[in-house]
Amino acid sequence: LDQAIEATEQLDSVTFTPFGAQKPLTLTRDEVRKVVAVKTRSGKEPSDAEITLFLRLCEHRGLNPYVKDAFLLGYDTKDGPRFETIVSYQAMLKRAEMCDGYGGCEWGVLVYDKATGELREIKGDVYPTTLALVGGWCRVFRDGRAPEYATASLKAYKKQFGHWAVDESFMIAKCARAKALRGA
Repeated sequence: LDQAIEATEQLDSVTFTPFGAQKPLTLTRDEVRKVVAVKTRSGKEPSDAEITLFLRLCEHRGLNPYVKDAFLLGYDTKDGPRFETIVSYQAMLKRAEMCDGYGGCEWGVLVYDKATGELREIKGDVYPTTLALVGGWCRVFRDGRAPEYATASLKAYKKQFGHWAVDESFMIAKCARAKALRGA
């Protein structure tokens, strides 16, 4: 990746107007490295190539990392450090709200009822503790289209840290909303 980007261009900064903003924003490689990027647990920083990809994504999608539209998160893996660009749920919701024809959404959690063997949708993120949480769901409504429906499996998304450790039902429902908003 580093060699492919170095062969095409060395990107030091981008200037663009973020989606829904009035003023242009300039993001520099050094700013992303020092202020925006979250280092890995072992303290590794993103490569120039990873920062270039982040800068280009922000530029082309109009994402402002200073208002938490996008994140560059570092992880230590067995193959070395890895950096992942995350587009926030709030950025997707902001776009949906500004889109003509957006009709809102319904969302909630998917639970399994062991007594009946049924999988059920519950609106919101509060569910009886007698049911097993297995995922989240969401329907996004747009004028003139069938609703966009998405589910998110708890097994595929669950993390053992951060807000996941204290409120997994909210987090999995949020993942389903983000997935449905992307589709819509």
